[in-house]
Amino acid sequence: MSNKKQPNWIYNPWVLTLIAYLILTPIGSWIYDHTKNIPIITPISRILKDVFNFKIALWLTILLLLISYVIYKLIKNSNVQIAKTEVLPFLDYTSDRFKSWKWRWEYQLYGKEFSIENLTPVCEKCDIKTLSSSSGFYRCPMCNDNFISQYSHEYENNIRALIGDRINKRNLHIPVQV
Repeated sequence: MSNKKQPNWIYNPWVLTLIAYLILTPIGSWIYDHTKNIPIITPISRILKDVFNFKIALWLTILLLLISYVIYKLIKNSNVQIAKTEVLPFLDYTSDRFKSWKWRWEYQLYGKEFSIENLTPVCEKCDIKTLSSSSGFYRCPMCNDNFISQYSHEYENNIRALIGDRINKRNLHIPVQV
């Protein structure tokens, strides 16, 4: 047994392509010569033309797509309405008071879990969503009161955890992702 290395030119893509051409061309030619009198492709092409040669008007196709989309949206919205009113009572819990501030939020469904979204502090005097200012405070657009001097992502996560805790303490036991 010899440990001779094979030359690298054998693995060159151009050489491999040439070898494949030299081998496959005679084989393909032989197959073609022996099957050209057998009608295989013609019946298949006729069947495909018969199946796919419908004369459907463009307006009808667009109308069918539009009706399908409307039905899809109606089914999707009706499922959400049923879920909100009958099955998931915690969806009505969208505001509360935490750490001396009133907060408001919404729920977003991701797969089978809900996530708390659009969590914002609310002015207690005016009941209006506060706006963030350049100085790091949140300001009420109506009465111009400032809120929360060190608002951060970590602070928001703490509020989300408190919301999840209150949902669980109210025995709603709903899958909420905080």
